[in-house]
Amino acid sequence: MEVYRSFDAVPFQKNTVMTLGMFDGVHLGHQAMIRRLVQESADGKRGLVATFDPHPMAVLGKGVEGFLLSTMDEKLTSFSELGVECVLLIPFDREIAKLSAESFIRDFLIEKIGLEGLIVGFNHTLGHDRSPLKKIQSLAETYHFFVDSVQPVTVQNEIVSSTVIREALRNGQIEKATQFLGKSYCLAGKVIPGHRIGRHLGFPTANVEVSGQKVVPADGVYAVRVQMQERMMNGLANIGISPTIPGKSWGVEIFIDNFKEIIYNKDLTIEFVGRLRDEKKFKSREELIQQMKEDQRNAQKRYLQYKRR
Repeated sequence: MEVYRSFDAVPFQKNTVMTLGMFDGVHLGHQAMIRRLVQESADGKRGLVATFDPHPMAVLGKGVEGFLLSTMDEKLTSFSELGVECVLLIPFDREIAKLSAESFIRDFLIEKIGLEGLIVGFNHTLGHDRSPLKKIQSLAETYHFFVDSVQPVTVQNEIVSSTVIREALRNGQIEKATQFLGKSYCLAGKVIPGHRIGRHLGFPTANVEVSGQKVVPADGVYAVRVQMQERMMNGLANIGISPTIPGKSWGVEIFIDNFKEIIYNKDLTIEFVGRLRDEKKFKSREELIQQMKEDQRNAQKRYLQYKRR
């Protein structure tokens, strides 16, 4: 997969079919658009996915802290897995933000890239004027390219969207988020030193410093899969302040089944399987230990269900 980081880097090719968007999470709706692109480009046309980097919200002053479903590296991995041939990372700035849909299509997509067809979602808007699909179709007639609108993807009669997935994660609805994403939601980060209290309880844990830009699921205890390099292991994640332990600050803490290695500064990926319970303050550490053993048993059931998906 070729990745271009500016319009000037993309070789002009007159038969280019594109899809354009943020693709946050690369969820089932995005996957439908990208599969359509791959189909359209199967007969010799060039298929190109265009997205913005950095995120427009970061440039326009709204910020993306706790907002994103995927990092750029995660998006690129998903694009590659879906069979995308080329990706353009459009360097978003205030000059790009000022462009109308017509200027953007004419001066960049047609003249610089060689646009022949544009695949968009049913509710796609473009340009500072937020031109809707009807306007884009009108521009297609003027500038002689085709527009293919992909219908919404629904799960249990609800339209799949990044907004709905963010809400599900913030409510701890991991199973819903997984269904709408078409894959597991993940957080990645580096293991950092903690209070080492879990080790004294018989449940050694690792504190993970995750990206501040990604959505973190609601506070609580989760069944997770933990990837470290090529190894994939079962475990538990606690998100929150661990209220039974005095003085602990908010964080993401994981326990890996049957694992006793020291892994400070190691990079981990946490793959969420299912939510087990809310955080709870226990009367004693002994009561906490009994609950963690129960969490392990409940997590085992979730792993079995997870493997059957």
